[in-house]
Amino acid sequence: MSELSDQDLLQDYRLHKSETAFAALVQRHVQLVYSVALRQVGVPANAEEITQLVFIILARKADGLRPEIVLEGWLHETTRLTSLRFLRGERRRQLREQELHMQSTLQDNTDDDAWNQFAPLLDEGLSRLKAIDRDAVMLRFFKNQSLREVAAGLNLNEAATQKRVHRAVEKLRLFFSKRGVVFSAAVVTAAISKNSVHAAPLTLAKTVTTLALAPGAVVQAGAFTALPKFFELMATTTTKTAIVLGVIGSLAVTGIYEAHQASVFKNRVQSLEQQQIEPAAQLTALREQNRQLREQQARLQQTVDEQLQKSASDAAAKNGKTPSAATSAREKAEKAKEIARADGQEFLATSSQGRAVLIDIGRAQIARNYAAFYRMAKLTPAQIEEFENATNAQWLSTIVMTPSSVHPEQPALPDERVRAILGEAGFEQYDQFRRIQPLQVAVNEISNLSPDAPLSRDQSAQLLDIFAKASPAYQSGGKADLKTIDWNQAEAQARTVLTGSQLEALHAQSLFPSLMTLVKGFYENRAPAK
Repeated sequence: MSELSDQDLLQDYRLHKSETAFAALVQRHVQLVYSVALRQVGVPANAEEITQLVFIILARKADGLRPEIVLEGWLHETTRLTSLRFLRGERRRQLREQELHMQSTLQDNTDDDAWNQFAPLLDEGLSRLKAIDRDAVMLRFFKNQSLREVAAGLNLNEAATQKRVHRAVEKLRLFFSKRGVVFSAAVVTAAISKNSVHAAPLTLAKTVTTLALAPGAVVQAGAFTALPKFFELMATTTTKTAIVLGVIGSLAVTGIYEAHQASVFKNRVQSLEQQQIEPAAQLTALREQNRQLREQQARLQQTVDEQLQKSASDAAAKNGKTPSAATSAREKAEKAKEIARADGQEFLATSSQGRAVLIDIGRAQIARNYAAFYRMAKLTPAQIEEFENATNAQWLSTIVMTPSSVHPEQPALPDERVRAILGEAGFEQYDQFRRIQPLQVAVNEISNLSPDAPLSRDQSAQLLDIFAKASPAYQSGGKADLKTIDWNQAEAQARTVLTGSQLEALHAQSLFPSLMTLVKGFYENRAPAK
């Protein structure tokens, strides 16, 4: 008798809520899900938790899955997204620990240097493939199926399947190459086939099945929360004993397992509570620091104003002249800038927490500002890291701070430092990028203004080209200037590239130059304050 397919088992579970059918699905795919989660988070305990969460999601969404879906592909993408949500809730320190753990785990395969290098990129690369391409790779290399079996799973003939697999692998190889990891397609496929699936812990499949099918199981972003009705079941001796024997069959004494589980769940609850309390405490501390800084700034500003007023009065009395309003304003502005610079450096020196927050903000902003340049110049990961570290250090060394803002006075690296990092050819590309960077900023803002439909990478590239052609300053060899763009021309050309909501965002962006002209005129023309 032939083995039931995934769709047969899903149908049995949909119609009859068959725990046997669902347990068979878990048993069949638990190693795939666990392996993807392990690659993402690096910590086996976290990978187990994510595995449980993914199968809970499968149990809840089984009724909505299309009959033609390839379950391996669906599970892979669901596991990847669940893992990313989990990682977003972890601290940067935990991410570094995860990377170290993954490196130490992968180094066991000393005969497979390729796997060590591209394993951290594999799941993101797979997510960028079309669904049918990703399914082809999953069936061919993760499950090690023959081309005939893959063709049957995708409802294609063998020739078309072979071409699709080849194209998908080539896309993966190019994805790795752009990130500085260069290997042939043959090496990539061999490494994936050999290393992509790890053995899950022996009891994980039974644990997952029990938890996923427990009444009241709930899913929260980034974490698995144990289930109210599941604990009610655990309180019943007969049910409790059945679950214990089904999940941990090797324990002879039920009471030992109960005590162990109580300890585990207590620790997890305390951990989750601490994760909620600690950020709240940090936020309270930052707010208190911000309040103290505002008070300090107000006192300093009052002192400066008094000193400036006294200096001006003394000078007027001595010379018999009244200082001009312009001179007084310039002196006041220079003094305020000196105070803002000194406050910034004092804040960095006295608040390690504030410094850490500014470093995180700086890294995110730098990566956003220069992402297009990284792609254009095809920088290696090492070059990107050195460039971002140097730029972040530049930001911190020139930080100025007021109660309402924090920003660097010199956000860009000196040219000689960029040359030292990127070489002459890289610097030429950097200089070219600076000419077009204001247009890239506009593209990013349009993507932000359209949250329901942010721009894809292809749309961003096409819109950037449209802006470049509509910018006379850029076309003449200078730096692009948003104030000189022909926005009517840009909007007309963008209609073939953007959706309706994205076009509305583009139109909103086009209004900013005229708005700033009106604001400038207001300040130039209004009567001086008395």
